[in-house]
Amino acid sequence: MAANMKAVKLRIKSVESTMQITKAMELVASSKLRKAKERADTCRPYFQELYRTLQDIAKGNTEFYSIYAKEAKNEKCCYVLVAGDRGLAGGYNANLFRCFEADAKGKEICVVPVGKKAVEYAKSRKLDILTDSFAEIANLSVADSFEIARALCSFVTQNSCRCCRRCRFPCRSCL
Repeated sequence: MAANMKAVKLRIKSVESTMQITKAMELVASSKLRKAKERADTCRPYFQELYRTLQDIAKGNTEFYSIYAKEAKNEKCCYVLVAGDRGLAGGYNANLFRCFEADAKGKEICVVPVGKKAVEYAKSRKLDILTDSFAEIANLSVADSFEIARALCSFVTQNSCRCCRRCRFPCRSCL
């Protein structure tokens, strides 16, 4: 009986220790997320102004021609879904997929899933997948990002699609 009680106490202590480690990981992650959000919020006005300026220049310059700047004939959109594979990414993935579904509703779409969860999601929903060769997010390199860019560029030129988007959700954090 005493041995059984000792095992139970040891198990309780082990669970409490695991909870303490998980809480510390959560605090570190929230701190990093807060800093990244602050940096992104600082840059957002500059990006928006630069984007509007470039749009105005592109509209006004009649001598410039690019297949990427012309009006699309096709209403098809290609989304790049980057989902987390490891750790405590369940909430992130759920929000990402919810945001994607809301944005893609009623549109003809194609997806480039990056990460195992994104590939599984796209296959389970029977979405049109441009490529599923980026399932292992831990093994991605800079060369892979160039390969994704080349795949998107060839998709745009071949299909004259309307847009390519990366799917992100607005971070409404209580931090």
